Amino acid sequence: MIEWMHRAVLGAVLGAVLAVGIPTTPALAQTTSPAQTGPAAPPATGPGTSSPGGTTKGTGSIGTGSTGTDAVAVGKFRAADTNASGLLEGNELAPYRDRLSAIDTNKDGRISRTEFTIGSAAGHID
Repeated sequence: MIEWMHRAVLGAVLGAVLAVGIPTTPALAQTTSPAQTGPAAPPATGPGTSSPGGTTKGTGSIGTGSTGTDAVAVGKFRAADTNASGLLEGNELAPYRDRLSAIDTNKDGRISRTEFTIGSAAGHID
């Protein structure tokens, strides 16, 4: 009789473990979340979105193409960005204060590398 009760309890415990464990196994085996399945959405664009390299647009990436003019503008930006933050802010803005409204397109009071490059192409930066 005790052996029968032992088997019954063991069977009930094993049944409970399998009843809970088997349905959750596929969820644990997923390598992507359900939100990532299906066709890929088109990439987001505009300020505050990430580029494929992980840099946030509007805060230092160059989204205007790669030309000799851009390279010159990037060189000037790096020289002006004395703390290497990827943004011109505080005292770094002094040479551009009179043109800030034309260069700072998102009006955050700072100049990103993208804004600097676009401003340079538009003739706002010497």
